[in-house]
Amino acid sequence: MENITGKLTNWSFDKKHNIIVGRIEHDNRGRFHDMTRIYTSNIKEFVEDGRYAITLNSIYELDPPFVEKE
Repeated sequence: MENITGKLTNWSFDKKHNIIVGRIEHDNRGRFHDMTRIYTSNIKEFVEDGRYAITLNSIYELDPPFVEKE
């Protein structure tokens, strides 16, 4: 995956609001220090077996990957 915005760790998916809350590492835009807690914008999709979350303007690597719970 190209153009990764950053890596999210210690994250959770808020299904009701369709966002992820987590700690970002390696923010390629220089907006956040490593391990800053962020709230993403709406998630458009999860790709590559849940390894990445895509929003309107960002692509986040997820650690660990997203797994849909039934």
